[in-house]
Amino acid sequence: MRALTWNGVNDLTVERVPDPQIINRQDAIVKVRLSSVCGSDLHLIGGYMPAMERGDVLGHEFIGDIVEVGSDVHRRSVGERVVVCSFFGCGQCWYCQNDLWSLCDNANTNPGLTELTYGQPLGACFGYSHALGGNAGSHAEYIRVPYADHGAFPVPERKAGRRRLVELIRPKAPRMAQRLIDDVFDALDEQTVVVPGTGTLDIVIPSLAASLAAVHTQRRALEAQINALLEAHPLSPVLTSMPGVGVRTAAVLLVTVGDGTSFPTAAHLASYAGLAPTTKSSGTSIHGEHAPRGGNRQLKRAMFLSAFACMNADPASRTYYDKQRARGKTHTQALLRLARQRISVLFAMLRDGTFYDPRIPEDVELAA
Repeated sequence: MRALTWNGVNDLTVERVPDPQIINRQDAIVKVRLSSVCGSDLHLIGGYMPAMERGDVLGHEFIGDIVEVGSDVHRRSVGERVVVCSFFGCGQCWYCQNDLWSLCDNANTNPGLTELTYGQPLGACFGYSHALGGNAGSHAEYIRVPYADHGAFPVPERKAGRRRLVELIRPKAPRMAQRLIDDVFDALDEQTVVVPGTGTLDIVIPSLAASLAAVHTQRRALEAQINALLEAHPLSPVLTSMPGVGVRTAAVLLVTVGDGTSFPTAAHLASYAGLAPTTKSSGTSIHGEHAPRGGNRQLKRAMFLSAFACMNADPASRTYYDKQRARGKTHTQALLRLARQRISVLFAMLRDGTFYDPRIPEDVELAA
């Protein structure tokens, strides 16, 4: 089938991709009839949403016809026209039972990434990066809809037009059918609707807009102050020489790491950032290394987003990432390992006061 795919920042193409298949017994396959472009799609196109991969299909607002259902789908059936929520949930967990569908515990197959980025695991969304499940989007001919019983809603029959109503009434009133329908539509055209509160909105909305404009002005002023302070800092040229480290990331690094002298080794810095594997042990056994859940979340998030941003800007980082993927690591695992590798390089830069060199320092021990 044909689909709109993301191939990089500001790079979208219509490509031939495999047709979706039933993977879970609660899935449905929907033939897309209408798919809307959401403003949040701009975040994906501009590269502001992490965890996008080349070939990902966009789109999360759509309507279509069900063409296939899994064996555990009981509320929906083949042939139904449905509108589907952009976020979807299992319908069984605590969040879904309390109508907090975007926080579903089960729908997102990669919750660790949003927990790392936002401090809270999120649910799953169509066509919105692997951080939200890596589900193919709706800008395609067909789409797989997980948990179809809970996220796909039937669309009422289309409204009957003037001609259809005449055909329905003519058997009962053959001489008056056309005139009756004309009178009905004339009466409908004369009806008006008054929405209470619209007058108040004329006062509230300009006030809110002015407040929002003031906030933006304050943010710009604060950003200018941060830029000035950063440029005056002696370590600013060192930090910003590293691909993927801009003003915000450099500011986070200076606040959380400083000049790096409080960390004896790169491993200590990685542990502080929550990027070093931890060993779970009890009184009688050691259970091996696991992904850390602690560390400085602000620093961890900055290093993760920095690693994501530099993949297409720094050949050395891309090579390291591709090597990890070739070893069977997932997208998130490879990014975390790249972040761990970069924090070792960062430590060496701060220790020696040198600018970024794409070659990996030989005297820095990297994560396995």
